[in-house]
Amino acid sequence: AIPLIGTLLVSNTVQLYLAKRNDVRIGSMIPILFPIPLAFWPFGIIAIPSHPKRDSICWPNSKKMIGICLSGPAIMLFFGALFLTIGIFITPDAINQINSQPLKTNPPLIIELLFSIIPDKYSVDLELYWLHPIGLAGLALTLIGWINLLPLPTLAGGRILAGLIGLDEMAKVGTQISLMVLMLILGISYGFLEQNSLWTFIVIGGLMLLFMHGTDQKLPIILDETKSIDEGISKNFTSIFIILLLLLLPAKMPLEPIDDWESDIIISLDELYYFDENGEIKLTIENPSLLSKEMIIKTWLESPQEILFEINCMQDDIFEDCNLINIKPHSTVELSFKSKNNITPNQSIEVILLFEHLGLKQYHHTSFIPSSQIQSLIPRWDFNDDLIKPEICTNLTNNGEEIEISIPTHWKNKYHENTLKQGEQRVCLIGEAGFTLSNDKNISNPSISYIFNESNYTINLLPVINNKLLLSPPEGWNLTKIKSDKYPFESNNEIEISENKKLLCSNNTAYPLMINSEEYHWNATSSNSRKLLPDISNNSFLVELPKNGYMKKCNRDNPFNSDFYLIKEGPRILLNGTNTEMIWGNIPLWNLVNCTNCSSEINQNSLGFSLYSFDENISISTRFHGDIIPWEINLHENENNSNEYEIFISWNYEENDNLFLMAWLDYNSNNLEMHLSAWSEVY
Repeated sequence: AIPLIGTLLVSNTVQLYLAKRNDVRIGSMIPILFPIPLAFWPFGIIAIPSHPKRDSICWPNSKKMIGICLSGPAIMLFFGALFLTIGIFITPDAINQINSQPLKTNPPLIIELLFSIIPDKYSVDLELYWLHPIGLAGLALTLIGWINLLPLPTLAGGRILAGLIGLDEMAKVGTQISLMVLMLILGISYGFLEQNSLWTFIVIGGLMLLFMHGTDQKLPIILDETKSIDEGISKNFTSIFIILLLLLLPAKMPLEPIDDWESDIIISLDELYYFDENGEIKLTIENPSLLSKEMIIKTWLESPQEILFEINCMQDDIFEDCNLINIKPHSTVELSFKSKNNITPNQSIEVILLFEHLGLKQYHHTSFIPSSQIQSLIPRWDFNDDLIKPEICTNLTNNGEEIEISIPTHWKNKYHENTLKQGEQRVCLIGEAGFTLSNDKNISNPSISYIFNESNYTINLLPVINNKLLLSPPEGWNLTKIKSDKYPFESNNEIEISENKKLLCSNNTAYPLMINSEEYHWNATSSNSRKLLPDISNNSFLVELPKNGYMKKCNRDNPFNSDFYLIKEGPRILLNGTNTEMIWGNIPLWNLVNCTNCSSEINQNSLGFSLYSFDENISISTRFHGDIIPWEINLHENENNSNEYEIFISWNYEENDNLFLMAWLDYNSNNLEMHLSAWSEVY
């Protein structure tokens, strides 16, 4: 308030002094209401009765009128620009706390130009959101001074224009129409029709003044019009005056309310990123708000290539710790990924990023693609979830000419064409029953090879994700009554149900399961359900699952290590092998049960296990796959319990047969299936 009122007082005093010195009696510039009606206050309401009437002010000549009328606004503009500049300099870059919506200051054009050429440390980006009161006073002064110089009757600018072009020219209808058009253009450019802003009242008031007083040839009263301004001086003064008005052009909204002052951090990630010529990938995170925000950043990368990455976070050209970074207001953080050993990545990489702010976690899934002629746009094989007729696909892009590709002999190209054309295309391979369950990556995870410039290249991908089978009985799983391994329904496990197969668990928080009458009951039959499981050692626990869908046991420490399950409607069946399991389907049997000499180097192999159904007699069928049947099966129903079966499987083959064997269980159409696969000449 002090610099604002003080400058108005100085400009008013200077104008009165110049008028008195030239024998002109004028009143104060602006009669401003003041809460205390002091007689000495020159702008106060008490001064209005002594204010001379507009048509009684006599100006000796045009020169003196222009000088006196220009003095007051010039002082306002000078000190306004000075105070605004000082206010920006002394405003801090940040403040500790913002509790309400701030108003951003939009300075005049000359201030914007000034701060665009000075060093970066004097930034007008953040300071203008909480501008120092001295700066706000300067903004008000420049705005008042600029408005006062508009070429409108009764304003200083109108008198200055009349002195420059003469009263006759000023009173012409053509001149007034031009001024009205100028006001309309100014108003439209400032959006005076869009909302009730300052410019709405300025434009309407200006048009009324031009309409009512613009053609009045008696105003202003100039006693000696013969002492006009020289034409050359008039042109130079007019040019300087117009340039000054343009430089001090105020913003459309001098004070702009900011709605996004507490906005969330913007994390916009693409599905694909390509390594640059330096073998580096850069991502950016933006904080558009006016508040500093702490964020934890974690990354997980999986690649078929043995490569370690260095991950850096940079803010304002300074490296910071990604584990806990403080993102400044209106700042960006750049994440860069580069090989620690300067190894140029030549295989696609699957990436999961975690951004945690205020306890809220956001997981993002993306891919890093190498800069080579042929690239796989998805780092992991896309699997059709069919263990009997497995089909794995990927999207390859060829940036050069057509090229021949080769695949392992035990897989077949679905489209029967090993030519990779230019551009992006789908490549699918078809394998034999049980291939994707093999621990031998040469069988379960085939590679694509090609020759380019007489050099051999290989495209490796990450293996498919096999979904283990979990049956969903109508009455649910009562984990208290069954004496088996509770996996995956164990204490503190985070379990998520979904309709679709997804790698990532949801970003929102999992809530603990609440107890109800000394029993934990989780109704997970909805399409999307997620819980953090409690300790059920002293309480009963009933889980109801949907008839079909997918389930994940979320691993927040490493999402790549999450477990994935396929849900099917079926009875409560337990497998008793090495342990008693409720998860037994779509898993190699020798991973579940005691297996004697389960090695391809031994001719005689065998395994045994038992199956138990709680509710009904189960029918068991055997399905053979392959071009040879080396299997022998002995199935016995327990004499004491008709719901239990004991199964013994053995196989016999020659060492040099190169035989691929796989055995797993599945459940379809009220029938438990034993799948036994044997393929020769695979290895």
